[in-house]
Amino acid sequence: MRVHVLSLFPGIDLFGRAFESLGFNVYRGPDPLWGGDVRAFDPVPGAFDGIIGGPPCQRFSPLANVVRARYGEEALAPDLVPEFERCVDQAGPRWFVMEEVERAPVPCSPGYATRSLVVNAWEFGNAQNRVRRITVGVSASFFYSAHDEADRWLERLEREKVPLALRLRMAPAATSSAGGRRAVAVRVGAKGMQGGPVGLVQGTPRELARLQGFDESLVDDLPFRAREAAKAIANGVPRELGAAIARTVPGRTP
Repeated sequence: MRVHVLSLFPGIDLFGRAFESLGFNVYRGPDPLWGGDVRAFDPVPGAFDGIIGGPPCQRFSPLANVVRARYGEEALAPDLVPEFERCVDQAGPRWFVMEEVERAPVPCSPGYATRSLVVNAWEFGNAQNRVRRITVGVSASFFYSAHDEADRWLERLEREKVPLALRLRMAPAATSSAGGRRAVAVRVGAKGMQGGPVGLVQGTPRELARLQGFDESLVDDLPFRAREAAKAIANGVPRELGAAIARTVPGRTP
């Protein structure tokens, strides 16, 4: 039986694409990138097995205070974590996953056992140094011991991490050019480490798609200019991390 998943705040939905690659049916909610607004969206109760998504993170990023000081509070994206919670409460899925920056609040929905884990996409075999907070929720209405199932979910996710030696071979140094300038390939990790993760802060859409773990042809169907396409790709969830989450959801049939 196919698992039906609602993807909120999808953008170009790299998160949902990772789930689709493993056989999930993914339905995308409204997003400003396509002229939609989640605040005007009411998911159908009982229609989805799971909900995934990552609300806008600018308000919770380390640079938020700089933006406030320079441009004012209105320059920051609104806090839409409550909208994620509202959609979970209204749809009543078996489980949910929220992906956010480390400082973001943990969503809370009545009737769900919630657990949170800070991970680095590099730990799952992605070429990037990208730290994110993954929060999972398991419904007590569908699972006899939701708290135990939520704990087991994170344990399964921990086991998905790639051994360090393999990570070093899979993440070579990345150098590229964009707009006539060198794209920044920032090496992180232990001193003198060769082939460690990179944090790409600018690049062409194709370069960013590759570092996100997707085929470069991903950009061919995007109806945006290069700058907007690069931003949309960079804001997405790396494929390896998204797939690891998809493989470990409660009750998934391989």
